[in-house]
Amino acid sequence: MKSKINTVAAGVILFLITAPVLFPGCAENVSVQNDSELAVVPASNLETEAAHIIQQGLTDKSPQVRANAIEIVSDIPADQARKFMPEVQRLLRDDFVPVRFAAATAVGDTAYAPAKNDVILLTRDKESNVRLAAFYALVQLGDS
Repeated sequence: MKSKINTVAAGVILFLITAPVLFPGCAENVSVQNDSELAVVPASNLETEAAHIIQQGLTDKSPQVRANAIEIVSDIPADQARKFMPEVQRLLRDDFVPVRFAAATAVGDTAYAPAKNDVILLTRDKESNVRLAAFYALVQLGDS
């Protein structure tokens, strides 16, 4: 599958985003694997490439891929995660429990206040794990 994101890919994406900060000037080009093809990406484009992969994951047809992409958004610095949060907010209404759970957790992890009303709706979700994630998000947003 073209935009399949798994645990290994999640680690690679997280590395791509953080590498320029952790290792400034260490590499001019980095090899990345995308769609089973190896490509050389200029180091200056790593953040852009990682953002593109995350965005693809957030809109993937597979709920597991969407949930994994949301988890990546939760793991990156909040200032970088902000650009993905409108899409994560939309995923609070996803049909699949793991996606709603991950989205609510990401709202809490990033303290994304614009999603507060959608999170409040999740406190009445039929799935207890989703409700728990919604309450976590509200506590993180300052509503305990």
